[in-house]
Amino acid sequence: MGFYQKWIDSVKGIKPQNYSSTYPFNPNYLTDYRAYTLGLSIESIDRLMAFRKEGNYIRSAGEFKRVTAVDDSLFKRLKPLLKFPNAPKSKKTDDVWVKKKEINSCQASDLIKVYGIGETLSKRIIKYRKFLGGFASLDQLYEVYGLDSVVVDRLIKKFEITISPKLEKVQLSNASLSDLEAIPYLNRQEAKKIIRYRTLHPSMVNEDLHKIADFDTLKIKRISLYLY
Repeated sequence: MGFYQKWIDSVKGIKPQNYSSTYPFNPNYLTDYRAYTLGLSIESIDRLMAFRKEGNYIRSAGEFKRVTAVDDSLFKRLKPLLKFPNAPKSKKTDDVWVKKKEINSCQASDLIKVYGIGETLSKRIIKYRKFLGGFASLDQLYEVYGLDSVVVDRLIKKFEITISPKLEKVQLSNASLSDLEAIPYLNRQEAKKIIRYRTLHPSMVNEDLHKIADFDTLKIKRISLYLY
């Protein structure tokens, strides 16, 4: 999770931990971001999302393996983390609809109302939101240091994004080293890699980020939020 190291440094100055891979999860509410951090391939994520889109509900570890087609080693690691609360019986018995709050304009006092979030974490979420320039995706909550994934799942059920953040974007073709380094998901060394690649390939476009070593799909997705 080195892509938000600058944030970690600004808060604690210690190494982040991969909270997503140590806490239980319900595959029926798994986001693509968390599925990625758990080790699922793009193909497995697509299979899972397609299964759920059809209104299906995973009720066992075996069904999770069948739907996602994950390999045995990954399944062995994830199986103890799988949890299956009672499946919804029907739409008629759904909980009363509650209007979600806007994550980019909420106050720390709003966040504290979520079970598992105290004064420290609520302030940290607000600080991280400011660091990012606003949340462009609720998946970014998983990046907040010390906020475990179970609590993030609760947040996602109570908050939404209706106000798109006004991110400071730069043009990849002429961005300076300092411009690139200012992007939350890039450190100085990574910004230099982009400059080096662009020097050799003057016609570089955003899609070319895939050709730079250590720039995976998720990292590029986050970086692209700050590029024209």
